Amino acid sequence: MPSAATSAYCRARMKLSFKELAKILEYSYQSLETLAGKRDYWGRRVVVVDGTGVSMPDTPENQQAWPQPGQQKQGCGFPVATILGCSSLRTGGMLTYEIGNKHQNELPLLRKGYDVFEDSDILLADKGFCSYYDMAMLAKRAVDTVVTLALRKPRSEAQADRKLGPDDGFVKLMPQSA
Repeated sequence: MPSAATSAYCRARMKLSFKELAKILEYSYQSLETLAGKRDYWGRRVVVVDGTGVSMPDTPENQQAWPQPGQQKQGCGFPVATILGCSSLRTGGMLTYEIGNKHQNELPLLRKGYDVFEDSDILLADKGFCSYYDMAMLAKRAVDTVVTLALRKPRSEAQADRKLGPDDGFVKLMPQSA
């Protein structure tokens, strides 16, 4: 019977560099895409973007890179990192990730990973990514964006290109010509 202890796994994991982990991540994504075959959604890839916060081991190096939240008493808390991930809706494979500290919100981390998007991709995200600037920048790259509206209602239904339901409208962004 396999052991429930995780110490051997943890020791082995500590030997992997970030570069090796990135190669494993890319290989896993490519393998999942190959196994899944033809793209869904009219031949378009849907990229799901989301972020989270994680606590880090309490070491001086981590305290420097990922400071603990201000409401925690100095020396009584853990450093906090922000992680943003972009994954395939179809396979669940992780395309890319970015790591920042508690002072960085998710949008700047998304901007660092813009190169993961291909023409005709669809970005699917929550209200934390409801930014006209980012939708316009991605539209220039032929990437459509689907996000929930960030805690504000349209001034009128007339502003939407098409009404989809109560408090739900369709707005099409057109990239400006250079």
